[in-house]
Amino acid sequence: LNSTLEGERIGSALMLQAIDDARGRGIERIWLTTTNDNLRAFGFYQRLGFRMVQLNVGAVDEARKVKPQIPEVGHHGIPIHDEVVFELRIQAYEDAPPAT
Repeated sequence: LNSTLEGERIGSALMLQAIDDARGRGIERIWLTTTNDNLRAFGFYQRLGFRMVQLNVGAVDEARKVKPQIPEVGHHGIPIHDEVVFELRIQAYEDAPPAT
């Protein structure tokens, strides 16, 4: 998510809709990845119920070899080196038909 209007709950509305759509399709998990400097995203996703499940140490350093325009320093002056993976396990609707 990248919103130019922060604090308007646009990102929350989009994520809640995506979660609801996934639930309706019988999807059981959603994963997303962000960089180690994105502390605001850490809080945002955790408030939605996501859990940190994986740290890919050096993943951004490796990606930077192919895409050198990736900045070396990110939010709050934090050096960007790693990816953090979040997961949300989704409960099916009780009255939903079985996924096909």
